[in-house]
Amino acid sequence: MKISEFIVTPFIPAIFAKIISSKVFWNKIRVHFGTVIVLNTIAQIITFFKPLMFRISDEAIYSRTKFGFMYLVFLTISIILLGVSSKNTFIQRTEKLSITLLSIFLFIASSVVIRIYMPQYNADWLCITFCYFIFILYFNNKYLSIDSTTSLLNRKAFDTKMEKINYTTAIIIIDANEFKTINDNYGHR
Repeated sequence: MKISEFIVTPFIPAIFAKIISSKVFWNKIRVHFGTVIVLNTIAQIITFFKPLMFRISDEAIYSRTKFGFMYLVFLTISIILLGVSSKNTFIQRTEKLSITLLSIFLFIASSVVIRIYMPQYNADWLCITFCYFIFILYFNNKYLSIDSTTSLLNRKAFDTKMEKINYTTAIIIIDANEFKTINDNYGHR
């Protein structure tokens, strides 16, 4: 059972990255995710027959072997790839990296460091699960601020930014009538 748990772990960041990335960017990073997933799966299958990364004693006590760090390496690479994918997606659409997104990945990284230096504490699964949950909420909030056709910020994002302005500002809004014909003839970009 532990092996299947470890095999699935790098799939989760890959699935999130696939969901949030543009096709062009996903095509650039999918090979990296695939490499990590394949190497991790091979290592876990070998562990099933020979204790390469961990062993479970007859008393059902789990312990890592000298190559136990490989799981953390695969997990860390997957999370870094998800971070790169998120950065590419959100910077492209909102022009800045959120402190929320950065803190999510720092929290995950700290749980991995705790796991490396204090293996008796199994905080990594709890931290990763919590961070994935926060990431999904964060992404949904960002995704709701983006127009699906043009990938530009939508009216909700505009209204949110207007509420945050706390100084005197002049805003000019131009409504171009029958702009649909231009979009239909020349495309949205």
